[in-house]
Amino acid sequence: MTTRWRMRLSAVSAILVAVSSVLTAPSATAEVAAPFSSNEPSASFAPNRPAATAANTICALSPGGTGVFRYNGSGWTQIGGPALRLYGGGYGLFATTPNGSAIYGYLGTPNNWLHVGGPGSTWVVTGGSLYGLTPGRDGVYRYNGNGTNWTQVGGPANWLYGGNFGLFATTPNGSAIYGYLGTPNNWTVVGGAGYEWAVTDGGIYGLTPNRQGVYRWVSGTSWTQVGGPADQIVPCP
Repeated sequence: MTTRWRMRLSAVSAILVAVSSVLTAPSATAEVAAPFSSNEPSASFAPNRPAATAANTICALSPGGTGVFRYNGSGWTQIGGPALRLYGGGYGLFATTPNGSAIYGYLGTPNNWLHVGGPGSTWVVTGGSLYGLTPGRDGVYRYNGNGTNWTQVGGPANWLYGGNFGLFATTPNGSAIYGYLGTPNNWTVVGGAGYEWAVTDGGIYGLTPNRQGVYRWVSGTSWTQVGGPADQIVPCP
């Protein structure tokens, strides 16, 4: 359970460069037609996992992190032991070990988990992949779908956000957010600074730094305002 993540943490050219732009409201109001996830390479994982995934059921970590449980529609079934944190999405369910030294993927039957990586600052599960930010936040990696093999896809970042719409990362100083275009080190700036971000099945939303407005990404670095002041934004059904 303490095997280190088998990946190089060599520096790559910084693709998550800072920009000074902030979220602005354009005239367009339509939802984005093509998600960033359409660029994701395919990577299979856990072919035997239950048909009900994070899209239509939930998993929970018990108080104190003593066990992982999955809701089956009428009750709860324990599927794993102690964990520090859970990460789930269309690609599957993952859990970090109690000391944060490794991450495991659920294989679909109780207590059947696969070691997929070592420590990380944070993790994101999209519709097609698992991504991790290194402990030093100096590189973004994508799980290749087998063993503990990962590919570096980006440079330094402050935090990762993701969902079925795709993967996004904020710059180290938080002044901008970038979307991943599906190949290593291929990112595009989508916006400026934000207090918080939420990635849904159909788009990415941002809360302005002063928390006075909620915006939805349209295209390029254009956003349209969809709400006023808020303390927090999260994806929901």
